[in-house]
Amino acid sequence: MLADAGVPDALTTGAASWRSGLSLFAAHFATTGQVSYATSTGQISSVAGGLGSVSGMVDQYAAFDRGEWDARDPWLLIVCSTAVDPDRAPNGHGTVKFLTIAPYSLSAGRDWSEERERYVRALREHASRQVHGLDPDQILAEVAESPLDLERRNRHNVGGSCP
Repeated sequence: MLADAGVPDALTTGAASWRSGLSLFAAHFATTGQVSYATSTGQISSVAGGLGSVSGMVDQYAAFDRGEWDARDPWLLIVCSTAVDPDRAPNGHGTVKFLTIAPYSLSAGRDWSEERERYVRALREHASRQVHGLDPDQILAEVAESPLDLERRNRHNVGGSCP
């Protein structure tokens, strides 16, 4: 598109050198109710919550660089839109979305078609230890999206990232 368009050299150079950021992994859940978080005054619902420690994130980034995923103590954003808009799900049910990082290309010949379900299960098991409402009997349906899936579904998610 830029060829022979008379655009500044800096724009042409920038377009040629742009690289996508960290690639993402998303999971969407239909739940029997709202998720909640333990506080000193009891359980609370929230539209968003996060899990992960600094050391867990360091391990997750190291695994990412090796072409692996790490769900032991990952950075994990948890979004529950039905906490503020219950009409997004019928009969008091809930919707939950996980967002975290994952390598676009897996190492050692591993494939996202096989790893996708393993990763989402490990993330859900990790989160359910700290977030109420994510036990297997509280999950009605789930859809997991690897970085490749995100790129396929939305052409703006180049390399599975969110530029």
